[in-house]
Amino acid sequence: MPHRNTRIAIVIVVIVLIAGLAIMVGVRLHQPGDTNQVALGEPSQIAAGPETSQASETTEPATSTSAVPESCPSDPQPIASPVQMTLIGHGMELPMLSLGMDASGAAPEAPPGNEGYTVAWFNQGPLVGSSEGKAVLSSHTFQYGGALGNQLNNGLLSLGDIVKISGSDGSAACYRYSGSTHVMVADYDPTSDILYDYYGDPKFALIVCSDYTSGGDALGRMIYYGDLIGGDEAAQVGGGS
Repeated sequence: MPHRNTRIAIVIVVIVLIAGLAIMVGVRLHQPGDTNQVALGEPSQIAAGPETSQASETTEPATSTSAVPESCPSDPQPIASPVQMTLIGHGMELPMLSLGMDASGAAPEAPPGNEGYTVAWFNQGPLVGSSEGKAVLSSHTFQYGGALGNQLNNGLLSLGDIVKISGSDGSAACYRYSGSTHVMVADYDPTSDILYDYYGDPKFALIVCSDYTSGGDALGRMIYYGDLIGGDEAAQVGGGS
């Protein structure tokens, strides 16, 4: 009988060890990813008309004197296929994807979950370089770091920093970082224009996750804005494409 009890005890220990190993593996597999949809609501819920309020952003004044690169065009044109985002002065060149709605049809599709430094452009909204409205962009935040969202949320950009977006045809549009807004998912008003806006001033709105719980749920979002550069500001440096 003692031998039988010993064997039973050994089996139990082995089962516990296997279960513990499985849990550890599961945690490791889920650590890098952003398991939450980046975007808020559906674009179809937003009033796509001139009456949409333009006063819902929480942004800081752009006071930086960062120089506009000569590669920034003075007359930016809409970019149908953006392929790269360059954070001028930060030595970062990020690949971009053109994506539509996700499989559920409930939100714009985010970049692949293992691509922490890829930026997605929502191709059912305003184009990058458009003369009005917000070009909606998204990227990932990983709960334990290692993605663009983590760096943005830790203060990567300074007011006035230049962000250049390039198209597959060699075209480009430049933006000046102008501020950000923080929203909790539970408080998001789907009729606001903090993210989706078709008729306002030309900007990009780059959304990433924030406010992670210990269980890995992102309860908040940060949205980073850039104002389109063109006209006299770009012409001062002889901007060209």
